[in-house]
Amino acid sequence: MQSDNQVFVIRNQDQLYLDRHGQWCSGDEPRQLYSSRHHDEALNTLIELNARDISLRGQVIAVPLDDKKQPLLDAPPAHSGQPDNMPA
Repeated sequence: MQSDNQVFVIRNQDQLYLDRHGQWCSGDEPRQLYSSRHHDEALNTLIELNARDISLRGQVIAVPLDDKKQPLLDAPPAHSGQPDNMPA
């Protein structure tokens, strides 16, 4: 079930997050992160990334939004209906 209070972000095996420019970052600036309101859209992005980098071990993670509608990475991941360890 889709929630208006969460988005999906992509995290790699080094615990770095995908930003809007396709680079990996620490997530210190949540407004710069790639995020999607749809799990399947984020999963397609991850698959495209993995096609370019076969060593990538990423996952799509549901995270809540803060008051400014930015991803809140400090909170525990919201339940996305998908296992967190789902292979990419």
